[in-house]
Amino acid sequence: MSPRGPISSLLGVVLLGLALVPAQAKLTWTQTEISSATKPLQKTLSVSFGFKNTGTQPVTIRDVSVSCDCMSAAADKTVYQPGESGTINAHFTVGDRIGSYERGVTVVTDDGAKSQHLRVHIEVPELAAVQPRILDWNSGARAEEKPVEITVAPGIQINFTELFVSAPSFSARFETLEAGRRYRLFVKPLATTEAASAAIRFKGKAESGDDVVVSAYANVN
Repeated sequence: MSPRGPISSLLGVVLLGLALVPAQAKLTWTQTEISSATKPLQKTLSVSFGFKNTGTQPVTIRDVSVSCDCMSAAADKTVYQPGESGTINAHFTVGDRIGSYERGVTVVTDDGAKSQHLRVHIEVPELAAVQPRILDWNSGARAEEKPVEITVAPGIQINFTELFVSAPSFSARFETLEAGRRYRLFVKPLATTEAASAAIRFKGKAESGDDVVVSAYANVN
């Protein structure tokens, strides 16, 4: 039998090295943060996080959890083979929220890696701008009427028809400047001799049939 040559020995070392390399499972994410804005009267916002199994073993999604009951999230399936792509689909319920929100999604897999944390940054615009939102009167000052401008967001119409004042120490009325688009409130304290506060609720209905309420606040300091 002829002795093993250097080439055979080298090949044996390479094969042994390959045998010692453990099989790996790994998800590589397209992005881990998404920023998005809703449109006026939009009910839900949906976003998707893409990923790919760039390892050599299947990956199983064990759990997908969210940071708020206003959001749900799930993978499009459970097991992803090497080279296979998938998505985590998240859905945010807008409800009556306005302003900026950050919500989280946590993904747990069986690949031995730490949990993957995903972030959704959401901007919910006001349905109507209220200027100014807060009215103040100094104690002992003249109890004069002050205006509040209501301007409906572009692209929608809201017909405001009802006005509510939360405390009897203030009165309020409104004028329609442009039906469905622009309104003006007038708020007045009955007296300024004592500290007082109230919320002014202006209720209307959008073309979609949705009820809409905007608020202003009045204070005697």
